[in-house]
Amino acid sequence: MLRSRSSGRAVVLATYAAGLLIVTLAPLPGAAYDVAAAGSDKLVHFVLFAGLAVVTYWAFGLRRWLAAAGIAVAAAALIEVAQTPLAYRSGDPWDFVWGAVGAVVTGTIALSPRRTGSAVPPPDGQGPPPRSG
Repeated sequence: MLRSRSSGRAVVLATYAAGLLIVTLAPLPGAAYDVAAAGSDKLVHFVLFAGLAVVTYWAFGLRRWLAAAGIAVAAAALIEVAQTPLAYRSGDPWDFVWGAVGAVVTGTIALSPRRTGSAVPPPDGQGPPPRSG
């Protein structure tokens, strides 16, 4: 049962990562250029890499959010480096910053309840149970 669950989580992570690569590296349709030009692409980067941190944490059952956030931050950096030589994309340091902020903020929010004693248990019930009262 545990193997089946981790295989399913790996599939979810792989699907999310593939979607992330398509969204960030494929040529954009005309309307998407307007969105990117308007600056809302920073919000998209924030959400995409926050999501990557969450899915990574969940898929690997990591004990620490720092590892999941680190993987998402590294992915944000690699995406921007990969976009740089593409004629139809451009690597933007601010896109990296907003992706990294999304990953770190997600980790910070996830850790906050654990410190107050009203924790949401980590994947597979790892870690101490929430305190009562």
